[in-house]
Amino acid sequence: MSEQVSAFLIFNPSTGMETILLSLTALFLFLYLITAMVWPEKF
Repeated sequence: MSEQVSAFLIFNPSTGMETILLSLTALFLFLYLITAMVWPEKF
């Protein structure tokens, strides 16, 4: 999944802002999933 996203960003360059927003969104979702797995009682 992450490899596909990285390849997409590399081969489809967009404006810097869009790339930053995509990166932050992906990072947020990744951290959310990790947190949900580590502390399931909080979700």
